[in-house]
Amino acid sequence: MRKFMKSFAAIALMVLLMSVLFIPAKAEAQETVVAFDDAADILTDAEEEALREHMAAVLPYGSVGFATVAVNDIGSVRDFAERWYVENIGLRDGVVLIIDMDNREIIVHSMDAVADVITSSRADTITDNIYKYASHGDYYSCAAEGFDEIAAVLRGEKIAQPMKYLSNAFLALILAFMINFVIIRVVSSMKSPGDREMMKTAERFLEGAPATATEIGKKTIYDPITTSTSSYHSSGHSSSGGRSYSGGHSGSHSSSHSSSHSSSHHSSSGSHRF
Repeated sequence: MRKFMKSFAAIALMVLLMSVLFIPAKAEAQETVVAFDDAADILTDAEEEALREHMAAVLPYGSVGFATVAVNDIGSVRDFAERWYVENIGLRDGVVLIIDMDNREIIVHSMDAVADVITSSRADTITDNIYKYASHGDYYSCAAEGFDEIAAVLRGEKIAQPMKYLSNAFLALILAFMINFVIIRVVSSMKSPGDREMMKTAERFLEGAPATATEIGKKTIYDPITTSTSSYHSSGHSSSGGRSYSGGHSGSHSSSHSSSHSSSHHSSSGSHRF
C-alpha cells in the first residue's frame, strides 16, 4: 500500500512539473505604431505636427495612422484602407483615418480590439461629423476632429450624432404620411347605402310585419233610399338601415450592418464622400 502511495505521489508530481513547464508565457503588450503619409500633400508642415498631437490621444488604446491619397490605383477607398493598414501598421490593434482625394471620400478603418469599440456604425457617425470640413477644403480640421472623436469613443464618451437623429426624424415623417394615406384610401373606398338599397331594406322589414289599421274618423250620410257609413283608414310605415366598416395598418422598419472578418482578425470601416 505504501509503495502504491509513493508511486502515485511521484506520478502526480511529474504531471504538475510538466504542466508548469508547458504553460505558455503571457503575451507581452503590443507595440504601438504611428503611421503618417500625406501623399496628396494637402497639409502644411505646421498642420502635420499639430495633427500628430491629436493622433497621440489614440495611442493608449492601439496603433494609429493617417494617410492621404492623390490617385487611388487600388479601387475603392475601403480596399485602399485595408492594404495601407496592413502595410504600415501590420495586424496590430489600431485605427487609421484616410482622406482619398481621388474618390473624394473619407474613411475610418480599425482592427481587432479597437474595431470592437470603433464599430462600423460609429465610424460612419464620425465621418458624418467631419466630412463637411473636407468639403470646404479644411483637411486639417477634418482629420483633427476625426481623431478627437475616435479618442473620445475609445474613452467611453459619447459623440454627436446629428445625421442619425435627422434620419430617424425623416423616417418617422415618411411612416406617418404612409399611415395617413392608407387611412384616407380605406375611408374613401367605403360606399354609403343609396336610396334603392334603403327601400329594399324597408320592404324586407315590412314583409314580416303584421298589417294593422287605425280608425281615424266616421260620419253618417242620410239618403232617401239608403243610409251608408264610410270610414277612412290609414296604415303605418317604418324603415331602418345601418352600416359598419373597419380598417387596419401596420409597418416595420429594420436595418443591419456587418463588419468584415479574416481568419482570427476582424476589422470595421465607415466612410463618407465629400
